[in-house]
Amino acid sequence: MVVEETIKAIKETEVQAEQIVKDAEQQCAQILEKAREDALALKVEREKEANRKADKLKEDAKAEGDQFAAEASKRVDQDIEQLKNLAQKKKEDVAKMIVTQLI
Repeated sequence: MVVEETIKAIKETEVQAEQIVKDAEQQCAQILEKAREDALALKVEREKEANRKADKLKEDAKAEGDQFAAEASKRVDQDIEQLKNLAQKKKEDVAKMIVTQLI
């Protein structure tokens, strides 16, 4: 009897051990799958964040370039206006000189 009970207890323990191993393997697979999913989600989020930052940098660079171009255009317009004024003054000076020479 004792031997039969011992054998039965050993078999039950073996069955329990097999079940524990199966459960552990299943839990391990679930943990690995969850880790893969989390890693993929994190990768996607990081890519989105990197794209948002890159877009912001492009927008900032474009705004800075537009501002620089506007300032340069303004300076060119001012230079043109100064040259026009100088040309007008020279024209007036030449006209006065001609009138003076004619008199």
